[in-house]
Amino acid sequence: MFNSQRHGFTIVELLVVIAIISALIALLLPAVQQAREAARRSQCQNNLKQIGLALHNYHDNFKTLPIGVHSDFRAPYQDLKGKSPESLCGNLTIYPWDVSWSWTVAIYPYMELSALYQKLGYGGQTLADLSSAIGSGALLDTFQKPQKVFLCPSDSVPNIHEELRIRRSGPSYIDPGVAEDSQDRNLPISSYVANHSTKGSHPWSYQFAYATNSYCRPNEFDGVFGSMRSVRFREITDGLSNTAFVGERSYGYVINDAGELALGGALHLAGAGYGHILAAMGLATGINLNADVLGNVKYARAAYASMHAGGAHFVFGDGSVHFLSENIDCKPDDYNTRSNPAVDNPAGIDSVMERLFSRADGGVVGEF
Repeated sequence: MFNSQRHGFTIVELLVVIAIISALIALLLPAVQQAREAARRSQCQNNLKQIGLALHNYHDNFKTLPIGVHSDFRAPYQDLKGKSPESLCGNLTIYPWDVSWSWTVAIYPYMELSALYQKLGYGGQTLADLSSAIGSGALLDTFQKPQKVFLCPSDSVPNIHEELRIRRSGPSYIDPGVAEDSQDRNLPISSYVANHSTKGSHPWSYQFAYATNSYCRPNEFDGVFGSMRSVRFREITDGLSNTAFVGERSYGYVINDAGELALGGALHLAGAGYGHILAAMGLATGINLNADVLGNVKYARAAYASMHAGGAHFVFGDGSVHFLSENIDCKPDDYNTRSNPAVDNPAGIDSVMERLFSRADGGVVGEF
């Protein structure tokens, strides 16, 4: 007689099936993760291409690139006509924590961010007025809203910078490492910072902020985005295709075994010195460096970095985006070993990455 009784899986058979499924997942998961990272890298490249295009459109309109970091008196840019940078800022006392406009704001109208540009009042209100509006809450949501085009999708970041804040009352300051309260509001994050020079971790123009008659040294930089000074394409004699404009600095990159993070970047505003400025930076070190190996936490935090394995993306002057290896030849000089990074003082530029950051050193760069 036919026996219609059904039998289930034995425990051994069930374990075999589970093992097979687990093996398939283990094989497929890396491929899925790689595909997702490839998509994120592609979006990061696209972000930088948009930034590069916006910079070109800005230059087409104003015949100059945006200033990297500048105070109230440098906006709008029409006030530059017929005036030297020294005549505009030579007698000012500028301190590292003073609030300045970032180059990012200047290109918002060319990145479909005109409404944000208008609300921030760039060139139409003082930075003190802006900080007051942010502190009172009237402009806070608009100010702190993340802008996807300035965020690398591989870099998992909070909505706001947890270390940099703008003070709402009294003098406008950028306060690093101060808990947010009624006097301070956090800045929004950017994954990208601009090329200021081949030297140091913050603009040389402000290095001697406390020294007599050294308040503003706008010409002492050899990169592209100056402090209180703009650069025209014709000044980039090394060629736009050989000069880096903007690169990645991940907010989430871990720089040492203690778990300290890279500084990342900030939108809209910046301070004027290290720890305060995150908009236009000097070439502190190479790419994706470990502070324990480097022996310098400050420089490691300020270095270019990304969450992409092996290097970071940079948009060059011709609008092309390149992935520079973390093993690229890079030997930037410290402040004590080079008098200044002015464009007419190329001494000490002796590595590939330095040549890519200097706009007019005259060196020839091969493969990079």
